[in-house]
Amino acid sequence: MKGMKRGHIFELSLVLAIFVLACLLYVLTVPPEPVVIGWSNNTGWSPDYMTVGSNDTLYEFKGNEIRAISSDGNFLWSLDVPSEWSVLNNYNLPGNTPEGYGYFLNSYPVMAESDGSLYLFAFKRLTWQEINSEYGNTTTLTIVYDNTTNIFSVPADHYLSQPGKVLKISSEGRVEWEYQFNMTLSKNRICGLSDPRYYYFEHPVKITERAGKIYFFHDNTEDVLDPDGRLLFSIRNLSSPGVIDNTGRIYAVQGTRLEVVDNAVVAANGQPLEAENEDWYAWKFASDPASLLPTGTLQAWDAEGKFLWSTDIGEPAICPVFRYDVWEKYYSLPLYTNGTIYVPIDNGVTAVSPEGKVLWSYTEPAGEYLLYEVMPLDSKGNIYLRKAYPAKTNAAFLKLSCLTIVGPDGKASADRWPFYQSDPVDDLIEAPLVISGYDGIVYATGASKSFGLNLIESGVFNEIYATKSYPADTITAYDVKNGTALWHFTVPLADVHALTLNRENIPTIIEQNSWAIGELNGSSYVFGDRVTERYTLKCFYLNNIAILRGTDTIYVNYYFSVSEAPYILNVSRCVYAKGLYALDDHGKLLWKQPIDGFVTGTAVNNSTIYYRTSDGTVGKGTVNIAAGMALAAIAYLILRFFMIGAVSRAKSQLDRNENRNQVLNYVTARPGSTANEICRGLGMNLGTIRYHLLILSLNHRIVSHPDGDKYVRYFKNSGTFTAEEQSLHSLMRREPVRRTLQILAEKPGISGSELSRELGVSDTAAYRHVNLLVEKGIVIKGAGVERGVGYTIKAEYVPFVTRTSEK
Repeated sequence: MKGMKRGHIFELSLVLAIFVLACLLYVLTVPPEPVVIGWSNNTGWSPDYMTVGSNDTLYEFKGNEIRAISSDGNFLWSLDVPSEWSVLNNYNLPGNTPEGYGYFLNSYPVMAESDGSLYLFAFKRLTWQEINSEYGNTTTLTIVYDNTTNIFSVPADHYLSQPGKVLKISSEGRVEWEYQFNMTLSKNRICGLSDPRYYYFEHPVKITERAGKIYFFHDNTEDVLDPDGRLLFSIRNLSSPGVIDNTGRIYAVQGTRLEVVDNAVVAANGQPLEAENEDWYAWKFASDPASLLPTGTLQAWDAEGKFLWSTDIGEPAICPVFRYDVWEKYYSLPLYTNGTIYVPIDNGVTAVSPEGKVLWSYTEPAGEYLLYEVMPLDSKGNIYLRKAYPAKTNAAFLKLSCLTIVGPDGKASADRWPFYQSDPVDDLIEAPLVISGYDGIVYATGASKSFGLNLIESGVFNEIYATKSYPADTITAYDVKNGTALWHFTVPLADVHALTLNRENIPTIIEQNSWAIGELNGSSYVFGDRVTERYTLKCFYLNNIAILRGTDTIYVNYYFSVSEAPYILNVSRCVYAKGLYALDDHGKLLWKQPIDGFVTGTAVNNSTIYYRTSDGTVGKGTVNIAAGMALAAIAYLILRFFMIGAVSRAKSQLDRNENRNQVLNYVTARPGSTANEICRGLGMNLGTIRYHLLILSLNHRIVSHPDGDKYVRYFKNSGTFTAEEQSLHSLMRREPVRRTLQILAEKPGISGSELSRELGVSDTAAYRHVNLLVEKGIVIKGAGVERGVGYTIKAEYVPFVTRTSEK
């Protein structure tokens, strides 16, 4: 009787063990999915600017009203700054390049945040009286350059003193203190204004917080305040905001004023000015005589304001231009990382130690170069220089450019990484179209000459409409130091829509400020003849693609539309895609958020993104990769300790079980098989198959590979296949995809429509197969054999596809 009970208990335990192990098999063999936490609220409030502070607190600015929202979406506080002050200010980012361009920031608050406290700059609004008093109150300034006499109209009195202040706002939304001062404004920026709101700053203004001290740069002066808002000391005559290291030490470049001598603009300190930029110096002086030009003198002060050293680097520093989306991060002169100071100079950079010793200086010999405005340096100390173009060059943005990488030792790489700054129109070299860059990695889409200057050939549009495929639908991450593509992400086909525009859908597809919206007999139009009511359909595109980096998450704010214009309701066709996506560092899609309206603002901190949309919705998404891994770890511990007895017994008889050996032999002969395929091939029970697969996996005889959301495929663990080959082998187990790869191997560059004929399937099915391969990074899109878009297997995968296809 006792023996019978023990036998039943053993059988019951074995059945339970197999059941639990089968349930755990999926958790152990499929990579853990991240946990996504988020919320969205329609507040009906559309802020002008938003940013994320400590504890993932969201700060929203609309006019002079500031709101704080907690990380779980709860309202914290609201504050209204008195209306005579301006909080959201306009900035013309300082800097000069050989191309003669910069960036303009609209409605941007100058602020810093620490431990829930905001430090915010506000200046006294200009009044109509102040603006009107400058009309007619001008004199003439004569300057000679290029052997030409140039006459500028400038105010008789160049400057206007205007009150400004820094506010400290507590974590409860109360103003704790104010630091007040007077700002020097150029009257030339006031003359001719039609509205006080249109005044914009050219002098840099910046707030930085370090260890409780507040560093406030204005009027070429660094004011350092204590935690209670009292002025500790000031450093004057700086050309730009200095960089402050973690100890509070300040590194800055001394400035010099411009002045007119004998009808020519010269530097007040006798510094030589480049002859080819005489017109720029003349305009700079006439528009803002108070501005300072950088010199070649780099200086340092400690956190208490004690002067430490001064170093002449041998030539003037250059105030670089940074793009609007990275301006706040890099807006200083010099730059600083890894304990090294970097000073931009004409056509290069100079590295200086924290003790003031010049370490090295690099000047690019191959033409004019300047700091890359998207990504000037990385955390390893690599400097990125971009090829520049001569001043007054038409369509300078539209040309092929290239990067040179200067290492922390001052030595440049031999290779030049080519890319487009905007739509290519005149170069034959295929290169990516850069969106943004971060820490040595550049994110770009495909570039097509068919997309020059926003206009698209009708034949190209027809193919896009039929295939829902276009160059910008895939984002690629490039390691520019090595010149290699790290991963590809293609916008999911389900998010790409082809349709005819009508009165109901156009507000959700085309932004209202699009220049192609008008009215013609109740329909939208822009081109055409109002009298004869004739029109010609043209094709053009709109796009807003932004990459935002968190700590371990990459967010993509995506909008793209290509349409026939004018927008004739119920006539014009359109292809569009939009959404928010979160990717891991390998380009894998972790999370996506469909967008009903348009994303009008984003803010990212660590692994959290906040976004606002045109309908007044504010939302948050947090991707927690660690939580998914924790679930897998818990499952492993259960298996490792709770079920250790059953596993140990199976391990001791690993090679003696005939069924297990059959399963191992089957996986070896047919790599990439699923449990169901092995079940059908061997005629065993599916539960038995899964049990033996688990034992073989735990003993490292086989490895598993997830294939999408539905399948787990198995390979012999002998190093026969790399992870990439396992993925490719898994895809080739699907017959339509296998056949697609065979055709692409035989006919590289084949178009989508030709592929559908070869496969004998519809265009939709053919594009679904090939777009899957593009999304996996196995196939790339480029110019077709004849014209349009063609598809080609990446070179490193061709031998494997050929070899596997022959089996």
